[in-house]
Amino acid sequence: MPRYLVGSPTYLNKHGRPKHPLHLAQHRCIGYSYAMAGETWRFTKDGKSASVRPSGPLRVNNGDAMMPALIAGTGLGILPEFICARHSPPAGSRD
Repeated sequence: MPRYLVGSPTYLNKHGRPKHPLHLAQHRCIGYSYAMAGETWRFTKDGKSASVRPSGPLRVNNGDAMMPALIAGTGLGILPEFICARHSPPAGSRD
C-alpha cells in the first residue's frame, strides 16, 4: 500500500519543505503510538535509501486520528494512500 509524507500548506509555508529525509530531524513529525520499539520512517528514491526516527509533539494510534492534526498544521506525518485520497481537494482546486 503506497504511503505518503504529508503536511498542510500552513505547516509547509511556515516551516518549509524538507528537501531530504534527513531534514525531518528539524521538523515536527506526528508518529504512530503502536510502534513499541520506536518508529522508523524509511524512504527510497533512485536506488538510494534513508531512515529517520521521527520526533514531534504528538503520537496517534491511527491515520484517521492523525488527519485533524495534519490539517491544523501541527506537523508532518506518514499516511496511506487511501486516507490521503479521502481528504484531498478535488482535481483542479487549490487550498
